[in-house]
Amino acid sequence: MGGQNNLTREKILKYIIIVYYICMDRRIDKTRYAIKNAFINLLQTKSNQRITITEITEKANVGRKTFYLHYNCIEDVVNDIEKELETALTIMTIRFLRNNPNEPAWKIFTEFNQTIQCYLSILEKISHSSYYFLFKNFCYQVIRPSVEQVLINKYRIMGDKLDNLCDFYASGVSSLYAKYFQNKSNLSLDDVTKVAIDACFLGLEERN
Repeated sequence: MGGQNNLTREKILKYIIIVYYICMDRRIDKTRYAIKNAFINLLQTKSNQRITITEITEKANVGRKTFYLHYNCIEDVVNDIEKELETALTIMTIRFLRNNPNEPAWKIFTEFNQTIQCYLSILEKISHSSYYFLFKNFCYQVIRPSVEQVLINKYRIMGDKLDNLCDFYASGVSSLYAKYFQNKSNLSLDDVTKVAIDACFLGLEERN
């Protein structure tokens, strides 16, 4: 009986620990969301001015100490938004490649638009803000993992050639999107996508 009770207590303890960390993760996610949302809202009124941590914490209704528990600086907030979009696009790309093995790879870009539309207002605000110096790299870092997945899984490209092609395609495509978000292009989002398709994957499709 003693052994069974100990086993039960261990299971209960493990369960409590798991629940605790799940709750902590949710609290962390909620706080990060509040901070990111505050930053995005401030971009609407301070697009060409530097946003301060004090302004973010007041808008998010969190203390400065709480901010620094999650981020070291405002650039980290932008990077977190970048990571979120990068993850969304990478998951979309992997899902597309798995579910549509016989479809031409360029069709992935049409799927990009649906995901980008969800972040469109955020991307436009960042691109017009004083944080533009982060934006081109933002676009590059978001797009590169998806390009890499296509080249590996669809065209079986590996090694140095993969790395060079990823850099080449991601740099070009990110520049296209960066210009679009800054309203420096007269093209629509669909037109930008078509240019990206023509520049990247149609050439590969013809060679395969």
